[in-house]
Amino acid sequence: PVVGVAVLGVLAALWGPWRDGGDGGSFGTMSVADRVKTADEFAVAGEHVNAVQEYVSILRSGPVPHPEIIIFNLALSFSALGLHEKALTSFTQASDLIPLNVLDEKLERKIEAESLAGQSGARLGWYERAASHFQNAVNLQPSSAVNWFNLGISLLSLYQIQTDSALSPTTILRASEALRTCSKLQPNNWIYKAHLGAALVLTESCEECVLEGEKILEEFLSADHGLGDVSEGKMNMFIGFILGDSNPKAAAPHLDRAAYLFLTDKSKSVGNQVSSIYYRLGRAYRAQNLLQKEQETYVQAVRNGIWTSTMQRPGYVFPGRSLPSGPFPKEEQGLLTDPKFGQLWDAIREIEASASKISNEYKAFVNYHQNSGLMEDTEQIADQGKWHQLTFARNGKKIPDMWANDTKQAFSETLRILTKLRESGLSMDLPKGSMEFSILSPHSHLRPHCGPSNHRVRLHLGIFLPKPSAKIRVGDKERTWEEGKVLVLDDSYDHEVWNDSDDKRVVLLIDVWHPHLTDQDRIQVRDHFRFSQNSWKSLHRPLS
Repeated sequence: PVVGVAVLGVLAALWGPWRDGGDGGSFGTMSVADRVKTADEFAVAGEHVNAVQEYVSILRSGPVPHPEIIIFNLALSFSALGLHEKALTSFTQASDLIPLNVLDEKLERKIEAESLAGQSGARLGWYERAASHFQNAVNLQPSSAVNWFNLGISLLSLYQIQTDSALSPTTILRASEALRTCSKLQPNNWIYKAHLGAALVLTESCEECVLEGEKILEEFLSADHGLGDVSEGKMNMFIGFILGDSNPKAAAPHLDRAAYLFLTDKSKSVGNQVSSIYYRLGRAYRAQNLLQKEQETYVQAVRNGIWTSTMQRPGYVFPGRSLPSGPFPKEEQGLLTDPKFGQLWDAIREIEASASKISNEYKAFVNYHQNSGLMEDTEQIADQGKWHQLTFARNGKKIPDMWANDTKQAFSETLRILTKLRESGLSMDLPKGSMEFSILSPHSHLRPHCGPSNHRVRLHLGIFLPKPSAKIRVGDKERTWEEGKVLVLDDSYDHEVWNDSDDKRVVLLIDVWHPHLTDQDRIQVRDHFRFSQNSWKSLHRPLS
């Protein structure tokens, strides 16, 4: 096949307009084959920037034979560079160029393109799209246990963030069936079985499924599964993390057992694994309204040296040194004049200078779209009223629909500011980092909770503030917001929010890196949160 007009349209969207290069058979004195060979050599040598430039130059120069191979290799280089959105588009395009009625070699490439597209989608946190590509892969090759497993954990990840209660039961059932299939294909793989057990326990609409899942997890904890040096503590942690907020009653015993085993096994490092266990265990008790057990958990963690205070209890504590902060960092002695905070204070002044435009954009959008695009309280923190978000970035990654052309026009100033914060390094690739309008409905309350880490600082730009009835407590301090002003807080401290008025409270929430973290520190944080090409897998495979 030779690349056609439709393909060139997609390529133009990715890399710019196509220019006619003649008959497509040669580029100057070099043939297409020679140019592709040069690009491939760059890729093999790990010089992916040069490889991308060469592949793109070839594709933009005119029709070429076998474009699916060039686009596939281009996608591999995009993936190696961490450009997963471009990799996803390119893998998808490569697959689309390969018809279904092809010989084995090309069919294998089509299957691989679908699988890699799924991985790119999952790395972006686009689990629904990832699942569709993995589904395509298993449709083409039903014997692939790996693709069935990837389909299963993509659906499991989608279920864990899904806010539509009508869709959730179908999603978890699909996840269970995919994981059951890969377990049948490889019956001795206990990683597959453990995920299957957890997914079945989450299938609350099917009592038989829950019982089957509990039995599988019991077998997992007692079996000689050949996972090497994997302690009972790690296995319980593994199960507790998967069950997590989706089934806190089932997760709590595993998390409690994991914390005990980690702390009593002196040969193991307790570090951030135990702080994460305690963090999740406290959330599990609170979700069940077991408040005394929750407080006992925090006291025990402080007694064991995991946290320094029951008021600041993040799941991840940056190791090695203390990060200067406080409930409201601008109020802490020395931080206003701390040179490492200087870039942040400058950015806040720019945000406040744009506050009026940002506020007008939000109000115009909501007046036109009403509640369209709002995300619900996925963490179930609101114990009274409702909390919604209009989200631009979650876990350090853009929400694609919110950066599309239509939204760009509606939020031109908002996105200019958010883009500048990302590109300046203040918010780029920030694990657990969000950018969103936070909307608290009238007569609502967000119960006390802590953020997941102390590696970030949170900004609230006041947009619409009913006074004096909307307020926030962080640690032992209460504050109110001001319209057009940024309130700076450290949400790794215990905090809660009230809106006792008859109107909505709206702030623009922006997470930034803690200013005392160096570039090397940030790499360490990303590694901990698996903020990498395999982040979506690592969240579900802490044993490997």
